[in-house]
Amino acid sequence: MKPDFYKKTGLVMCFADPSGNPRSNRVISLLDRMGFAVDTLSYPPSGTIPVNKILELNRPGSSLKSKIYRVFNSALGLIFSNFFQEDWWLEEILSRRYGLLAHRKALASREYSLIVVEDLQLLPLAYRVRKNAVILFDAREYYPAQNEESWFFRTLEGRMRTRLCSCYLPLCDRAITVSRGLAVAYADQFGVQMDVIRSTPSYCEVPVRPSEPGLVRMVHHGIANPNRALTNMIEITRKLGECYF
Repeated sequence: MKPDFYKKTGLVMCFADPSGNPRSNRVISLLDRMGFAVDTLSYPPSGTIPVNKILELNRPGSSLKSKIYRVFNSALGLIFSNFFQEDWWLEEILSRRYGLLAHRKALASREYSLIVVEDLQLLPLAYRVRKNAVILFDAREYYPAQNEESWFFRTLEGRMRTRLCSCYLPLCDRAITVSRGLAVAYADQFGVQMDVIRSTPSYCEVPVRPSEPGLVRMVHHGIANPNRALTNMIEITRKLGECYF
């Protein structure tokens, strides 16, 4: 048996509860099965996950002070993106906005063989602490236009997201995304080739149960963001007839 210092070490970084977030949870489980000792930089997990150490991030506050601080940092990002061609400011603004400074110091003393990044805003920190680690970026969204229906996003967030993609995506060793369309968009705008790994659950043997005659129940699976236009789905359901709901 090899001694412990041969064991592979991995870090999963996400703005989520990794025990409940399906994509980061599956990554952690896969790494555990592959023999990795896994740490997470994440929100505090509400359930049990096979990890060695959890570096806890604070969830975003909903107070007026928190919202003002978010707007202030986003405005700084917009100003810096207009006046500076260099990208040194990206990590500093994001580290302060998301409370990453203390974790930056903690991670500087650790070494990983693999870092999996689940959110674009964490890429600067991953790059700073990577040492010899392979960085895998999981782009489950098209970040430059993630919330483009929002005035706040278009005015303050979008430009900094684009700068983050331009600066840090080429530095990743590998990148994956959830659909062919997103892979093409990233390749066209940033010249980065991404493999497609869809957000599908692991196979589960479920017994077939016939539906009730004349009754079809439908469920929307996913977040109820305004850009999903759920009102259109509701309207379509109404037009299908009384047996659909």
